Amino acid sequence: MATPNSDRSGAARLRLVTGLCGVAAAAWAALLLPGVWNAAPVESAARRILAGDSFKRDATAGLVEQLARAPLPALRPASLTRAEAVLQLNLAERALATEADAEPRLAAAAAAIDAALAQAPTDAYLWAARYALATSRLGADPAHLPDLVRSYQLGPREGWIALLRHPRGLAVFAQLDPATQQRVVAEFAGLVSAQLTRDAVLALAGLGWPIRDRLLAGLAEVDLEPKQALVKAMRREGVRIEVPGVPEQEERPWR
Repeated sequence: MATPNSDRSGAARLRLVTGLCGVAAAAWAALLLPGVWNAAPVESAARRILAGDSFKRDATAGLVEQLARAPLPALRPASLTRAEAVLQLNLAERALATEADAEPRLAAAAAAIDAALAQAPTDAYLWAARYALATSRLGADPAHLPDLVRSYQLGPREGWIALLRHPRGLAVFAQLDPATQQRVVAEFAGLVSAQLTRDAVLALAGLGWPIRDRLLAGLAEVDLEPKQALVKAMRREGVRIEVPGVPEQEERPWR
């Protein structure tokens, strides 16, 4: 049978536990809020970079520095870790183009990509980024190909990855297995269909030229209008191509 004293003792213990939980929750929030506060601008910048928007290097570096000062990096959400990888890769690419010693940036990007993959191992973009960075940092090596193949397996038709991945797929086309080769061909069709004509022209007239017949045959199911845009753009470059479903036009030199 409970006594008044035991009831008071139990209530006191309950209040103590509740109070400690409140203190712990407040401390937890104080630690996490800076990281959450930084998430919006970092993720917004990453989306802009992936969309092909220009983003000032100093602004990108500033966001990365803010993340470095944020507490508890191990508890960041996967979306924020992924965004940091995008920013770090962007800085690494800029460093390769402008800095004599780009290795510190390349190493930071490699670490950020691996951290993001640890949280999101099925992210096709991250595997493509890992491959792109490895080839930029260490040179072409068949040992890196599984990362590229993995990216195509996980996200074969994600157009926003194509700008990073497609040139690299074309560069090693002959080394890829038949299934991945077909995904590269389909990715070119996706660029044309999305009316990313400039990127499609660069791909076809550049690394894709040795396999142009296969790439163009892969456009059979693409709508007429984007295919016509590709033909016209190639003609402006002085190159005539035959695309399935696009009728040949007479040359009119006065136009």
